[in-house]
Amino acid sequence: MDVIPFPVWPVYCYVDGDGENAIIRWLDENGVSSQMRGTLQSFIEIVQYNDPSAVPGVIVRISKDLEAFRGVRKGEQPVFLIFCRSVYTDCEITLLNASRAPRESLADARSNLETIRRDRRRRRYEPITRRLAGNLQG
Repeated sequence: MDVIPFPVWPVYCYVDGDGENAIIRWLDENGVSSQMRGTLQSFIEIVQYNDPSAVPGVIVRISKDLEAFRGVRKGEQPVFLIFCRSVYTDCEITLLNASRAPRESLADARSNLETIRRDRRRRRYEPITRRLAGNLQG
């Protein structure tokens, strides 16, 4: 009998006023490589099926109330996915903003958090990597 694993620590993304995943939009607009996205998505998946302590050194505190996944790859600028834990439940993470300079993005992240607290539909459970479109030929 196969068992379907459910995330212990689901990771949600902030959705902007246009209904788009704001994290993916920022990654697209800032030319973040698919390799960096894959690295960050791997960290997210490790956390989802374990807990935040499973990725030592990857999660950094950027203020009293916010943290970030720090993505680093040789030859690329670091990327920070700013998040808040436990918006609605004890074991969840909500990505609020992405940045190369996280402390400079705190005001936007806090604004997005307040929006989510007023309307939980302003976050979505989905990966930050793009899925392949169409059928693969083989």
